[in-house]
Amino acid sequence: MSTTSAPICLFILLLPIALFAQQKRLLNAAANFEQLSIDRNYAGFERSSATTGVRYRGVPRSANFLNQEVVVGSTLFDLQTNASLSNRLYLGADGTKVAAWMLDLSFSDDAPDRGTGINQHIDSWQALPQMRIESERTGWPSVSRLGDGRLIVTSHTVDNELILSRQAVDGVWMESKLPTITPKGRLWPHSTVGGSDEMSIHLVALSTPTAFEGEPYLGMEGQLLYCRSTDGGDTWDQVDMIIPGLDSSKHLRIDPDAYEIVGDGEIVAITHFGGWGDVTLFKSTDNGDTWNSIIIRDFPLDKYVIDSGYSVDDIPLDTLAPESLAILTSSGEGDLAIDRDGNIHITFADMYVRDSTLDDEGTTFYPFRSGISYWNESMAAPMFIGGVIDYDNNDTLSIDVRQIARYGNSTLTSTPTISLDQQGGVYVAYSAVSEAHFNEKDEQHYRHLVVLKSLDGGINWGPLYDLINDEFSDPEFNYFIEAVYPSSAMLAADTLHILYQQDFFPGHRLVDSMDARAENFMVYLAVPTDLIPYDGPVSIQEDVLALGIQAFPNPTENEVTIRSTDMPSGTFFEVQVFNLSGQLMYALSNRPLPIQLELGFLPQGPYLVRVSAAEGVGWTKLVKR
Repeated sequence: MSTTSAPICLFILLLPIALFAQQKRLLNAAANFEQLSIDRNYAGFERSSATTGVRYRGVPRSANFLNQEVVVGSTLFDLQTNASLSNRLYLGADGTKVAAWMLDLSFSDDAPDRGTGINQHIDSWQALPQMRIESERTGWPSVSRLGDGRLIVTSHTVDNELILSRQAVDGVWMESKLPTITPKGRLWPHSTVGGSDEMSIHLVALSTPTAFEGEPYLGMEGQLLYCRSTDGGDTWDQVDMIIPGLDSSKHLRIDPDAYEIVGDGEIVAITHFGGWGDVTLFKSTDNGDTWNSIIIRDFPLDKYVIDSGYSVDDIPLDTLAPESLAILTSSGEGDLAIDRDGNIHITFADMYVRDSTLDDEGTTFYPFRSGISYWNESMAAPMFIGGVIDYDNNDTLSIDVRQIARYGNSTLTSTPTISLDQQGGVYVAYSAVSEAHFNEKDEQHYRHLVVLKSLDGGINWGPLYDLINDEFSDPEFNYFIEAVYPSSAMLAADTLHILYQQDFFPGHRLVDSMDARAENFMVYLAVPTDLIPYDGPVSIQEDVLALGIQAFPNPTENEVTIRSTDMPSGTFFEVQVFNLSGQLMYALSNRPLPIQLELGFLPQGPYLVRVSAAEGVGWTKLVKR
């Protein structure tokens, strides 16, 4: 039995603006005010603190459930990224599929055999690989295919070098080290293929930070560097270039894996999913020669120095924030795709951060919050589209926060990935904590894969759909599945192609010392797009104006009073303010009318005010000057 979560749909017929956006309920754990320290990042050199010597196989290695879900590989190294996934699943125009992941099948804490696992599907998937493709220990692979048909993989070594592996037609992998001008090398590469002949390799990687035996580079602890080859990797005409805006003029540091890159023809796009910085798109339309940038979510404290402190006057008012000094940003997890018209579509995981203690050289975040955002180049601001599924439909997340396994700096919703079709369809999948699935042994909740879709370019979105269900997975096992690190092919025609990591224990062993060294399966999941539910732009007409809702003064520059002409004073209401993309901008609950709102922080433009009570729902239009 599959599980969906119905969104709250907005459609106001009596207003001059047609609003089709669908608003999901934002559910958070009961302790959503609780903070944790920002976790460290990993380069794959670290020794695990986990229990060793345990190998657990929950399903046969040749598992194939209903021809939708196929195990294509396995690994005992269960960390696949610090934040965003690099390109791990390639889909060719001829239907060829290639999956890549970090592979290690040794029992050693040092994971000496770790490297890139590759499996290819032409007519069928190959046998599960037992060893890496590289001659030395590597990590953080990206996979693509050149225009001449050769597969390529980029990764980093324990010596902070970058390796390009190219597979000849006969299947033999040839390696070369990438040139660099940085004194301490680079780590965490993400790469893609582009160019009119599909022979250009575009790559971004971080200069090695001090924490990994590096040093500050050009004024930054972790400088994102861009490299390009236009001849399939034989030579590199751009080496360790600085893209304007991805430098010390805007940043003090960039975190490992808090970025992703895609290419299609002459278009190359990079997104930086800043934690203590902006979420920004960098786009080139000339194969990486020049770049333009767009700030998608502005972080209010530019180049913030940890422990320097700030006040509520330094940040915008956010009525949805867990605390007054909490700042909405991104967890560093996100993905992007290029549509047929060359426009960029982006999704990322929301996160609140705060510098709580000004003498600890660290910051905190709120792990028990949730939220997935979406943006494309036609939008002024990102919109909230996804969260956790409310399985029991009680508007409450029934989870004890002590029973949630930690994945780095992820919240309840993590690692979103995005795919597009040629008809305006947009598909976003991500990993989310499930209130309905619980590991009794570890006393932790599982994470499942959640997907939702839009069929009109991201304007309207369907309900949340749990992909770990009887239609796609073995019914005997799917209750016990931990599904994390999804990576989807950029193109989805009639099928959404996803690679994800699956095992039967919540969490991963680099963080949780209680986790056994368990075998993790790399699973390819083919999801027919017509099976993903979609209601379309529906008209609900929630008794519009039945409560006699009025706003004055209207237009307003800041303060506005909301009242009801049909309900007695003192009646308790929920008040929500939406922009015309359906994004929730302001909310108050359990308050009596009339009530005065301060909306000076909102951008100028039209808004919709929704007021709900037990007696019904009312709407009114509001203009902010």
